[in-house]
Amino acid sequence: MLGLIFEKINGYRDGSFYTPGFITEYMCRETIRRAVVQKFRDDTGPFADFASDSFADLKNYLGKIYHTEARRAANALVNSITVCDPAVGSGHFLVSALNELIATKSELGILGADAGAVEIRIRAEVANDELVVTDLLNGEAFAYTVRPATPGKSGGSAYDERIQLIQETLFQEKRTLIENCLFGVDLNPNSVKICRLRLWIELLKNAYYRRPDERSEQSRAAAESRIKTQESPIANQTQLETLPNIDINIKQGNSLISRFALHDDLSKALSAADGLTLDDYRQAVRDYHRATGKDDKDRLLELIDKVKHNFQTHIARADPRVKDLAKVRGKLTQLEGLLEVGDLFGAVDAKKIAAELPALRSKVTTLETELAGVRNNAIYQNAFEWRFEFPAVLGAEGEFLGFDVVVGNPPYVPLKDLSSQADYFSHNYTTYTRRGDVYCLFCEKSTRLLSIGGSFGLITSNSWLQTKYGVYLKSFLLENGQIDGIVNFEDLQIFEEATVEVNLLFYSRKNSTDSKFYVSSIDKQSFEISNFAAIALKKRYKIEAKPNEEWAVINERKHDVKTKIEANSISLADSGIRISFGVKTGYNEAFIIEKPLYESFVNSNPLAVEILPQLVRGRDVKKYSIELPDLYLVKVGYKQHMEVEKKYPEIFEYLLSHQERLSKRGQVVNGQHHWAELDNNPSEAYFDLFLQPKLIWGEISDKPKFAYTEKNVFAEATTFFMVGEQLKLKMAILNSRLSEFYFSLISTTTGMGTNRWKKYKIESFPMPISLNGYEESITNLVTQILTQKQLDPQADTSLLEAEIDVLVYRLYGLTYAEVLVVDGEFGMGEGEYENVVV
Repeated sequence: MLGLIFEKINGYRDGSFYTPGFITEYMCRETIRRAVVQKFRDDTGPFADFASDSFADLKNYLGKIYHTEARRAANALVNSITVCDPAVGSGHFLVSALNELIATKSELGILGADAGAVEIRIRAEVANDELVVTDLLNGEAFAYTVRPATPGKSGGSAYDERIQLIQETLFQEKRTLIENCLFGVDLNPNSVKICRLRLWIELLKNAYYRRPDERSEQSRAAAESRIKTQESPIANQTQLETLPNIDINIKQGNSLISRFALHDDLSKALSAADGLTLDDYRQAVRDYHRATGKDDKDRLLELIDKVKHNFQTHIARADPRVKDLAKVRGKLTQLEGLLEVGDLFGAVDAKKIAAELPALRSKVTTLETELAGVRNNAIYQNAFEWRFEFPAVLGAEGEFLGFDVVVGNPPYVPLKDLSSQADYFSHNYTTYTRRGDVYCLFCEKSTRLLSIGGSFGLITSNSWLQTKYGVYLKSFLLENGQIDGIVNFEDLQIFEEATVEVNLLFYSRKNSTDSKFYVSSIDKQSFEISNFAAIALKKRYKIEAKPNEEWAVINERKHDVKTKIEANSISLADSGIRISFGVKTGYNEAFIIEKPLYESFVNSNPLAVEILPQLVRGRDVKKYSIELPDLYLVKVGYKQHMEVEKKYPEIFEYLLSHQERLSKRGQVVNGQHHWAELDNNPSEAYFDLFLQPKLIWGEISDKPKFAYTEKNVFAEATTFFMVGEQLKLKMAILNSRLSEFYFSLISTTTGMGTNRWKKYKIESFPMPISLNGYEESITNLVTQILTQKQLDPQADTSLLEAEIDVLVYRLYGLTYAEVLVVDGEFGMGEGEYENVVV
């Protein structure tokens, strides 16, 4: 609840949203159990003979081990797992990770083994994203209770040793995991505070009262005094076990920006003769967790900061530019000295030296400027130095080993909105593209933060599966590891306050050339929170993916039908057509005019009709028809402003009234074209395309709405248009139920479930190579529809459209069962459908 409140108040403006509990529970279970298995596979000690990839096999393996030392070793191995959330927010994922680690230990039979408490007889499991502990002796939920001391008597409270042991065990297990295994970073300082508080509360749930013989003398005396004065009947049980300082593992900073690379050399810093070693750093962090006073904490923080500053200094000195600068400065000083005092051993070639000095001085200035830029650039104001901020993921020689698990819900922010960081991102992230989203960078960063064999689980928008910018992320993922699985939410929004559709991406950093991986698609019909993990498992199947293709993560039946549609086909782009964008004006208020002004221009100068064609917007295009609005385009193409000024002075004078605003357009400011011309430098050849028969459609529509026209109308920026061969046949196919089904699988959406019918998506649509005689029958039906729509744009042509749907199904060779996948309400019986002929 704490996280939900915080993220509702503070998260949305950062592009982050509260993640539902069933998601964090599932993702942490998947990634952490994979990491646990990997730890045992990699072990070279007592578990070196374990070689399975299965958690069930690991459970059986450990179930055969009974001696205490081996169970302690197994528990310690799990305690060595490191989990990080690089966009930690309110800490929801880390809390879920904590619960899952406890539950995993319990299921493996090693919970409490490190403290020798193997026989405490409890079961810890996660239910509804909460840790539930059951006392196996009575089958009831475990509850920690202590009977109060009797007033007027000393001797303390009455303890049940077993109950006390259970509570102490849970506390110590949680403390060990929080101190050593859980790490988080967030740009928002309030997020960091909330996360620390949430982890502290999770530990507080299992806080316990110290036994009387374990309490400090001061606390014991104070308690006995209160009992004597009857101030409190439970006074002698008020000394709780000290809670650790957990704030040092949750840090504030920009996870995506660092001055220093993950593999920058720390060897010189570690060998420096200033007494601050990596072991000192680690020990200072351990001591900080248990520090009890402000002075101790401040002293340790000072030491930690000193170590990190030492690392920064030595890494910075290793920068090749620093070395180059020292060399160039040395050379410059030497030559300037020769000019001043001369060469004691021979004549000085003053002219030659003087000729070299300007280049050397320029080089010094350039290098100083570059280094100052790194030191002082505002982009590094909140930079987070993964290289050394967490000593738990550094090796013996200071090398960056990485985290075993990365989990989280990174923010969704278009990269075009982060223009101030564009240069840094473009140089440091292979997945960067200006049209992309920041979550793609988090996927790349998470991969680089992983240890070899480590895995991440991230929840992101599913747009990357279908968009052009997603190609960069797909290529990166396939080249740098193994996709373990994708769970896609198909037409299902799981964030209460966000319209984005999401997927869960699971990935491991390992050498792999396998482009096959499991996917699951969860739709509204199959979605069930209480049984989510089982549904995801039941619906999974394997696909093979390529980086330059859309990844349709859908249910298996839809996937098979999609594959059938694509078989024996060519892309629409290769079928004798050309698709173009509608006219982009750059300023509609000037270039799109209404009928009264149009008539005024034409009445003044009849030739004005030549540059005032009627205009169609996306909203005007219906299925098989266009409702022409009384709007007209002021058609001034590239380098045509002088002709317009001379031939159509009334129109040019009108444009002059908008000159101030037209001149501020980006393309005008950078000199791309004259202020009186349309954006994108439209040529006469481009304008001529509008004079051909064409299909027009709007970019955003809930259903396919393609219309054919032979009129000389122009289309504006919210539309696309197509010219070329067999337009009526292609319109029929694109307007069909089969097309609607296909584009629902490959299209990107507005976030509200409305498809975007973009140029490159339409171009990729599969057209059958052989028409098998269906063209004439389909075209005849189209002609009937166009005739009716011409007489009455509102005419009901649904029966004719249904006939086209059937012929299109037959054209693509779909069986009756496959048709039902496309259209669950298909009206024909199987026999009737199979008997359709042309």
